[in-house]
Amino acid sequence: MQNIIYIGHFKDASGYANAARGYLRLLDKYLDHSKYNLKIIPINFEKEDYSKDQDKLLIQKYLLNDPLEFIKKNKYFLFVHCLPNFNNISSKEIKELPIKECIENTNCIKSVNMVAWETDKVPELWKQIYQQKVYNELIVFCDWNKEVFESQTGLKATVVYHPVYDFYELSERKKNEKFNIFSMSQWQYRKGFDILVRAYYQEFHDHDDVELFIKTYRSETSKGFDEETERRIIVKEITDYK
Repeated sequence: MQNIIYIGHFKDASGYANAARGYLRLLDKYLDHSKYNLKIIPINFEKEDYSKDQDKLLIQKYLLNDPLEFIKKNKYFLFVHCLPNFNNISSKEIKELPIKECIENTNCIKSVNMVAWETDKVPELWKQIYQQKVYNELIVFCDWNKEVFESQTGLKATVVYHPVYDFYELSERKKNEKFNIFSMSQWQYRKGFDILVRAYYQEFHDHDDVELFIKTYRSETSKGFDEETERRIIVKEITDYK
């Protein structure tokens, strides 16, 4: 039986976490468990657990309780579903998250980074990590990412599309009912809020029955700012985008 270790954001509210929970559901249902022994190591940077009850049961089912002991005794395939620069996180920093040890252990048969990035250029720091052959291969989530990553990293990239497992019935808009557009993501240039805001004002500036709602945060640049200051900064940037 072959061992698989899957490291990912299984509990938080990020896009990576939603994808990881979706893959875990698919692996639970379709993986040949007579041939493969699946174990997971959650990346927990948020205090709150956003996983649903069904996901909590699967996380508990496949949780690798003592990863350092496991990798000493067993050969395994490693899938690291997060930003590639997490490769240096070790048990010395976070006891339950020995990513570095899992990658560097001689029992690791192959290490695969599962990564998503919505631009036409791979960040320079990531290129340096990939050039060091920290990972053997990549898994990306669309054909465009495959083209970008293979041409700029020299690593083989396999496309595995994001699973969709929550379906909602479309409802007809009632007369005089407001149409709401909702966007939730981290407040940074890569997310394209400038394009979203300008498109909204261009298309709906004279429509009182259409509203844009944005839920966001600026964690990587907001150290020392209180919530009200954060809000004012974002509102100012939105106004400038008009």
